[in-house]
Amino acid sequence: AELQAQRLAASEQVQRALATEDQEAAERVARREENVGLIAGDELLAGSESFPASRAVDVVNEDGETVGRVVVGVPLNESLVRRLARAAGVLEMDAMVVAEGDEVIASSPPVPESTVIPPEREGRTRQGGEAYRFVSTPLLEGTDIRLAALSSEAPVAAAVDDTRKRAFAAALA
Repeated sequence: AELQAQRLAASEQVQRALATEDQEAAERVARREENVGLIAGDELLAGSESFPASRAVDVVNEDGETVGRVVVGVPLNESLVRRLARAAGVLEMDAMVVAEGDEVIASSPPVPESTVIPPEREGRTRQGGEAYRFVSTPLLEGTDIRLAALSSEAPVAAAVDDTRKRAFAAALA
């Protein structure tokens, strides 16, 4: 989103549209681009500036004067969550989700629609009959949008059970 905003702000077409407050030209750009808002002064010429997450870049003319702003929304979707999960090293059996309130907006890998993320920062939850540990953190200030990681308790329970069996067998020896 940051790179897209910078690219658009550097575009002569965008600079001209905002400097002249040409709404028609701004709308052409907004139709061509995804999740974009073009603002001249305090007026939204085209697109939207209401995104849960966004990046904004000032647009300046040749004289270095600010003529407007480009706002690009950051899509809170599966693609973003996959990138975050990969960067965080989330294991294949675990999941990372973006939630608004207790409702899952996007996840990687996909989780059942009935998945609910409790409002606590960490804890345990049951999803589809399976026990999970989770940890969550606010993703965006001033919103109820959180990033949460869920990890199945099954491998931990299996390891604990195996350790108990070994300890019992060692005690009998």
